[in-house]
Amino acid sequence: MSLSWMVIYPKGNKELLDIAEVVDYEKDEWSLASYNEFVMEKDAALYAQKLSKKYDIPLNDKPVSPLLHILDLECDVE
Repeated sequence: MSLSWMVIYPKGNKELLDIAEVVDYEKDEWSLASYNEFVMEKDAALYAQKLSKKYDIPLNDKPVSPLLHILDLECDVE
């Protein structure tokens, strides 16, 4: 059993994006927005943000992960 973070359509709603931790054998039960898999939650959130901007699909306003709406995930703190 392996877990990965993936970009999903929450509850099958293709007008929103979210991220979720998905078990490999349950992938066919999720409404996936992308087949890309991520080990780190942060990387999935960054990818969801990128897809949101590219395809003009809003991010879920009640996300599974609080990281989904953090805009400075890419910034390096010095």
